[in-house]
Parts: sequence; C-alpha cells; structure tokens
Amino acid sequence: MIWKSKSQPTADDMAVGIFDALVLTPHVRPPDGLELDERSAKLFESVAGVYQLATVMQVLLIEEKRSARIALAKGEFDRHIFGLPNPDDRQRHLIVTAGEALAELQKLFQPDSARMTWGARWLSLIGIENVNPIHAALISAAWMGFLVNATNALRKVAS
Repeated sequence: MIWKSKSQPTADDMAVGIFDALVLTPHVRPPDGLELDERSAKLFESVAGVYQLATVMQVLLIEEKRSARIALAKGEFDRHIFGLPNPDDRQRHLIVTAGEALAELQKLFQPDSARMTWGARWLSLIGIENVNPIHAALISAAWMGFLVNATNALRKVAS
C-alpha cells in the first residue's frame, strides 16, 4: 500500500502518496554490468525520474476511467505536480518534458515494439553509445516492469 493509514485517504493524500511512492522513489536502475561514469549516473537518475513520472501519468490516464477515486486523485496529482490549471514556467517545462517521455514510452508499450532498439535509444539519452543488446533489453524490461508495478499499486489504491 502507498500509505500506512487504514482509513480511506483523501484524493489529496492519494496524489501525494502516489507521487512519493511511484515518482520520487527510484524504481528503475541501471542494469547489472552497465558501467556508468558519474555524469552518466546522474543523467540516468534524472531521466529515469522523468520517465517514472511519465509512466505514472500513463497509468493514471488509464485507471481514472476505471475508478472514480483514481480520477479524483489524478486531478489532485495534476494540480500538485503540474500546477494545473495555471502552471508556472517550471511546471510548464515539466509538462512538456514528461509529455515527451510519455510519447517515447508509448512506443515501448506497443505489442510490436522493438524493445532492444527502444532500450538502446533510452540509454543514448544518458550518453551511452554502442550499447550491449542485453543492457538495452534489460532497460526496456525494467520500464515494462515498472508499468506493471505502478498499475498494480494504483489498482490496490482504488479498491
């Protein structure tokens, strides 16, 4: 569960809990054996954070149709994170950046996607070129796994 209280959380509490548990907490890490220098490690962390946010956005968009509670939480999430309906410059930049990440993730989440190519492209965002195909496949699998885990977490929240 995303929070420890046994009582029904408010939509605001749900939004904050979702953000803390699924966006702020790192879930996707570099595959074993992928050597990252300090710069690449920081870039990995930064890009992964944006992609985690985009994945949560994707799950919220889907799950809000299934659950009124998630729809309310999504509204609070959008207000807290993106400053909707009146975002400031920083929030507008985050909306654009997360939207771009979401568009890339959509390609991965398609049944016929070339997962190793997607993984290699993602690793190139942090400056990793000449990617080992195994590392590319592992990073794609990690993002697919995070999508499943985030979906399961939000469905538990909704119940």
